[in-house]
Amino acid sequence: MNVTIIFRSAQTVDDERTETVFTTTGMLEFVPDGARLCYQEPPQEDAPGATVTITVSGTKAVIERCGEIHSRMILEQGKRHACRYDTPYGQIRLYALANDICFDFKGNAGWLKSRYTLDMNGALTAQEIEIQMREVVPC
Repeated sequence: MNVTIIFRSAQTVDDERTETVFTTTGMLEFVPDGARLCYQEPPQEDAPGATVTITVSGTKAVIERCGEIHSRMILEQGKRHACRYDTPYGQIRLYALANDICFDFKGNAGWLKSRYTLDMNGALTAQEIEIQMREVVPC
Protein backbone atom coordinates (compact mmCIF):
# COMPACT_ATOMS: atom_id res chain seq x y z
CA MET A 1 0.00 0.00 0.00
CA ASN A 2 1.10 3.58 -0.58
CA VAL A 3 2.01 5.38 2.64
CA THR A 4 3.04 8.84 3.83
CA ILE A 5 6.18 8.65 5.96
CA ILE A 6 7.45 11.07 8.58
CA PHE A 7 11.11 10.34 9.33
CA ARG A 8 12.99 11.82 12.29
CA SER A 9 16.58 11.06 13.24
CA ALA A 10 19.19 12.45 15.59
CA GLN A 11 22.92 11.85 15.73
CA THR A 12 25.14 12.82 18.66
CA VAL A 13 28.92 13.02 18.31
CA ASP A 14 31.06 14.56 21.06
CA ASP A 15 27.99 16.17 22.69
CA GLU A 16 26.97 17.81 19.38
CA ARG A 17 23.47 16.78 18.28
CA THR A 18 22.29 16.96 14.66
CA GLU A 19 18.64 16.32 13.76
CA THR A 20 16.99 15.45 10.46
CA VAL A 21 13.27 15.49 9.67
CA PHE A 22 11.59 14.85 6.34
CA THR A 23 8.28 13.65 4.93
CA THR A 24 8.06 11.41 1.89
CA THR A 25 5.92 8.68 0.39
CA GLY A 26 6.68 5.01 0.05
CA MET A 27 5.32 1.48 -0.10
CA LEU A 28 4.43 -0.66 2.91
CA GLU A 29 3.85 -4.37 2.44
CA PHE A 30 3.26 -7.10 4.94
CA VAL A 31 5.60 -10.10 4.74
CA PRO A 32 5.64 -13.33 6.79
CA ASP A 33 6.31 -12.38 10.44
CA GLY A 34 6.64 -8.66 9.71
CA ALA A 35 6.56 -5.81 7.24
CA ARG A 36 8.71 -4.12 4.58
CA LEU A 37 8.83 -0.38 3.97
CA CYS A 38 10.49 1.11 0.89
CA TYR A 39 10.98 4.82 0.20
CA GLN A 40 13.23 7.40 -1.46
CA GLU A 41 15.40 9.28 1.00
CA PRO A 42 16.05 12.84 -0.20
CA PRO A 43 19.62 14.13 -0.51
CA GLN A 44 20.96 15.72 2.68
CA GLU A 45 23.68 18.32 3.11
CA ASP A 46 26.29 15.63 3.80
CA ALA A 47 24.80 12.61 2.00
CA PRO A 48 23.30 11.79 -1.39
CA GLY A 49 19.75 10.49 -1.68
CA ALA A 50 19.05 6.76 -1.67
CA THR A 51 16.39 4.11 -1.95
CA VAL A 52 15.80 2.75 1.56
CA THR A 53 14.22 -0.59 2.41
CA ILE A 54 13.42 -1.44 6.03
CA THR A 55 12.34 -4.98 6.82
CA VAL A 56 11.08 -5.74 10.33
CA SER A 57 10.39 -9.17 11.74
CA GLY A 58 10.53 -10.77 15.13
CA THR A 59 12.77 -8.56 17.24
CA LYS A 60 14.92 -6.91 14.60
CA ALA A 61 14.98 -4.42 11.75
CA VAL A 62 17.22 -4.59 8.68
CA ILE A 63 17.84 -1.21 7.03
CA GLU A 64 19.29 -1.22 3.52
CA ARG A 65 20.26 1.84 1.48
CA CYS A 66 20.97 1.69 -2.26
CA GLY A 67 22.40 4.61 -4.18
CA GLU A 68 25.78 6.29 -4.38
CA ILE A 69 26.36 4.90 -0.88
CA HIS A 70 25.22 1.33 -0.17
CA SER A 71 24.70 0.12 3.37
CA ARG A 72 23.09 -2.71 5.30
CA MET A 73 22.48 -2.40 9.02
CA ILE A 74 20.80 -4.81 11.43
CA LEU A 75 19.23 -3.39 14.58
CA GLU A 76 18.43 -5.93 17.27
CA GLN A 77 18.12 -4.96 20.91
CA GLY A 78 21.16 -5.89 22.97
CA LYS A 79 23.05 -7.44 20.04
CA ARG A 80 26.05 -5.99 18.22
CA HIS A 81 25.98 -6.50 14.45
CA ALA A 82 28.66 -5.80 11.84
CA CYS A 83 27.30 -3.47 9.15
CA ARG A 84 28.33 -2.92 5.56
CA TYR A 85 28.80 0.67 4.40
CA ASP A 86 30.09 1.03 0.84
CA THR A 87 31.15 4.46 -0.44
CA PRO A 88 32.65 5.51 -3.78
CA TYR A 89 35.99 5.56 -1.91
CA GLY A 90 35.77 2.06 -0.44
CA GLN A 91 34.08 0.03 2.24
CA ILE A 92 33.81 1.10 5.89
CA ARG A 93 33.20 -1.47 8.61
CA LEU A 94 30.70 -0.31 11.24
CA TYR A 95 29.11 -2.05 14.18
CA ALA A 96 25.58 -1.29 15.41
CA LEU A 97 24.32 -1.99 18.91
CA ALA A 98 20.62 -1.26 19.48
CA ASN A 99 19.90 0.02 22.98
CA ASP A 100 16.22 -0.37 22.23
CA ILE A 101 14.05 -1.02 19.22
CA CYS A 102 10.28 -1.21 18.99
CA PHE A 103 7.87 -1.23 16.10
CA ASP A 104 4.26 -1.90 15.25
CA PHE A 105 2.95 -2.38 11.71
CA LYS A 106 -0.68 -3.30 11.25
CA GLY A 107 -3.71 -2.30 9.29
CA ASN A 108 -3.00 0.87 7.34
CA ALA A 109 -0.30 2.39 9.56
CA GLY A 110 2.86 1.68 11.47
CA TRP A 111 5.85 3.05 13.35
CA LEU A 112 9.41 2.17 14.26
CA LYS A 113 11.63 3.72 16.96
CA SER A 114 15.19 2.86 17.91
CA ARG A 115 18.14 4.21 19.85
CA TYR A 116 21.42 2.65 18.88
CA THR A 117 25.17 3.22 18.87
CA LEU A 118 27.40 3.06 15.79
CA ASP A 119 31.03 2.08 16.34
CA MET A 120 33.60 2.89 13.66
CA ASN A 121 37.04 1.85 14.86
CA GLY A 122 36.19 2.90 18.41
CA ALA A 123 34.58 6.22 17.46
CA LEU A 124 31.07 6.00 18.92
CA THR A 125 28.02 7.86 17.61
CA ALA A 126 24.65 7.84 19.39
CA GLN A 127 21.77 7.51 16.93
CA GLU A 128 17.99 7.78 17.23
CA ILE A 129 15.37 7.14 14.56
CA GLU A 130 11.61 7.43 14.57
CA ILE A 131 9.52 6.55 11.53
CA GLN A 132 5.75 6.98 11.39
CA MET A 133 3.62 6.01 8.42
CA ARG A 134 -0.01 5.87 7.38
CA GLU A 135 -1.82 4.83 4.25
CA VAL A 136 -2.36 7.44 1.57
CA VAL A 137 -6.11 7.63 1.05
CA PRO A 138 -7.12 8.84 -2.42
CA CYS A 139 -9.62 11.72 -2.58
